[in-house]
Amino acid sequence: VGVRGGTQLLSTAINLHLGLYEDHACIKLDLKNAFGLMSRSEMLKALLESPAFRDLYPVMWACFWPASPVVGLDGVTSEEGGQQGDVAIPGLFSLALHPDLKWANEKIQKECPTAGIRAVMDDIYAFGPLEVIIPIVDKLKDRLLQRSAGVLQPTKCRVFHRNPDIVREFFSQNPNFKDFDKIACKAGADPARVKWGEGLGFLCAGLPIGDDDFITDHLLSKTDRSVATITKISDWLQSVSAQYLQVINRFCFAPLLHYETQLLPQGIMEPHLSKLDDALHQVFLASTSVDPKCDPITKARIEAPIRNGGCGLPSQVDTGNAARVGCIALVLPMMLDRVDELGNTITGFMNSLYPILGKGSFDHGSHDPRFQYLINDSDHPLGRQLKDDWMRMQRVAFPGGVPLGQPDNLLAVPATEAGTFNGSPLSHVQKLLTQVMSESRVRALKRVLASLPLDDERATAAFNVDIFSSQFLHLPDSAHLGLGNADFYEASRTYLGLE
Repeated sequence: VGVRGGTQLLSTAINLHLGLYEDHACIKLDLKNAFGLMSRSEMLKALLESPAFRDLYPVMWACFWPASPVVGLDGVTSEEGGQQGDVAIPGLFSLALHPDLKWANEKIQKECPTAGIRAVMDDIYAFGPLEVIIPIVDKLKDRLLQRSAGVLQPTKCRVFHRNPDIVREFFSQNPNFKDFDKIACKAGADPARVKWGEGLGFLCAGLPIGDDDFITDHLLSKTDRSVATITKISDWLQSVSAQYLQVINRFCFAPLLHYETQLLPQGIMEPHLSKLDDALHQVFLASTSVDPKCDPITKARIEAPIRNGGCGLPSQVDTGNAARVGCIALVLPMMLDRVDELGNTITGFMNSLYPILGKGSFDHGSHDPRFQYLINDSDHPLGRQLKDDWMRMQRVAFPGGVPLGQPDNLLAVPATEAGTFNGSPLSHVQKLLTQVMSESRVRALKRVLASLPLDDERATAAFNVDIFSSQFLHLPDSAHLGLGNADFYEASRTYLGLE
């Protein structure tokens, strides 16, 4: 509860583990109406037994009083379980479920130390040899019934293994576990016959894990749905308020593939991000009457932050490297047991990843850079991806080569030190890297603008931008203070020097 980047941590951990231990299976568990059917008494009991959250007990007890009204539904009451939309329920559910998951994890690790069970709220995954995890998951099903009416549904669980014939053979020899025999694969594939390379895979907290066909199929579907949603909303809203549509474009449409961008290599994501960029450009054109591709200078200004005289619509392709490295810097240090600055040992989330990350890599005061083992010693694809992403950003930030003696620049260090400042880990690395990259691109844009003829309106407009002239790009305080579409079109073209 309260772990920053929890879903990224879970999906990255499971993905790396299954790639390292190719003989392990992973079963994705499905709980029926998980939040709604968890016993209120169990959630309150877990809250009372938690030193960190115990002070919330009186408040939650009052909220859980029997026959509490359901907001928005007149005359309807809720007497048990968590109400849909109650912001406290995911945390309370997780606290109540923790003892059973801890029991299952200990049972699994007793038989196979590199196996286990991990969860973020109701996303629960058991991984390891089938003969180890399936019997314990079956017993977990019975334990959960004591806490919740939200039973574990074996027929809706899915089993992933790189060699599905091993799964089929296991269940044929163990018919008492037959209810769990559904193999994870893409829609349209036959679970009874599918093989590696034919769409084998599953979604782990939203991340596609599996063969290339499964991952590509999921990303194509997600991208197409995102673009369709963008187009539908844009078609409806552009005649209502172009100004509001442009704000929605920046804050709602642009992040639609952000999660996948953090978790998957740039080489996989680039064609999908490019398609998303095209859709964002179409919305910009519809809401401003300016085509972002009309010339490179205009495109660069549109992509620059508003604080730097731009329009705040960065290319999703260009920001992909920062998103990926930022995620790596956030989650990898949490994977292994590590010693903090006080000498305390903090338990790692997935200690089975020592062969990839290196024991002691994230200890406070370690002599070696924290990604030294990953990049130089493990020979793991993630190390090569991190190094490539880092070097791409360095080439943008330092066109003339990486300078020496600039420790205050986040990118003026080797990839092995990514996300650190003077050897100390930084928070919000993705945000910091994105800022460094955007500032580099703004400097390049200013050099180009300064070289233009004096009568070029694009340069004149750019160099005369101030805090007031960009206010029309922000969300108005109220609808009646907003610009009409014709005025917004004119303001946009004037701001970009296209009149």
